[in-house]
Amino acid sequence: MFKKIFNRLFNSDSVDDDFNPVNNYSITIQTNNTTDSKLCPYCKNEVGEKINKFKCPYCKQIVFVRKKNAKSVLLTEEENTEFGKNKIFNSVKKKNFNSLVNNGYDLQQLELDFQNSNVRTLNHLKDFIWHSYNFLLSKYPTDFNKQKLIYYSMSNFSIEYENGKDAERLLKLASDIDLREFSKTIKDEYLSYQIVIIGRKDNKYCAGDNRRIFKIKELLQNPILPHQKDGNKFCSCVYGLEPIRDSNGRLIFKDI
Repeated sequence: MFKKIFNRLFNSDSVDDDFNPVNNYSITIQTNNTTDSKLCPYCKNEVGEKINKFKCPYCKQIVFVRKKNAKSVLLTEEENTEFGKNKIFNSVKKKNFNSLVNNGYDLQQLELDFQNSNVRTLNHLKDFIWHSYNFLLSKYPTDFNKQKLIYYSMSNFSIEYENGKDAERLLKLASDIDLREFSKTIKDEYLSYQIVIIGRKDNKYCAGDNRRIFKIKELLQNPILPHQKDGNKFCSCVYGLEPIRDSNGRLIFKDI
């Protein structure tokens, strides 16, 4: 169960089984060689099919080879640079649009909002994605589980694209929601529960508290997540709720 929680919160590439990835947005690359992939894009002499960057034997220019729609395309240096920018743009868009849809953004509405925003650069795309996450927070003001997942997604985005700006604050907001919701569950249930920290070992502070057990009262008074950074590795721990068992493995019920 805990493995599924981890994958849901911290693997932003994961999507629901029945989810169709969003369409790529692509700025059209105007090449000098749109009809024949065997022609040098500079001098138009035939150079044959290539799979790696090469120097044209005729004009001595460096020619770049890229794959587009499963076909090799020969590009000038300028075209190759633009191609790389587009590839990064589309990768960031696809990954984060999948995350936005998984967090509750209607796919058709997201694509429409994107087109209406006239986004053309990577920085503008990042701004649009961040604005969209904030829109989701306002869309679900009382759904705390939704808000928690959105905060985790926003922290992942911050760590990956913004050098972790505001990531620790977002992680704390998500962790605090878990504590509040667990507190309600513990109060309302007949079973006795304890809180366990579920962490990874790539951060020494997280590894030190992995599987550590707490009473809910301790954490409400002094929450410990998120842990501090270990170098460039942010905390990836979450709180888990476990029923308490006796020495024979039987569930322990509250005294009523």
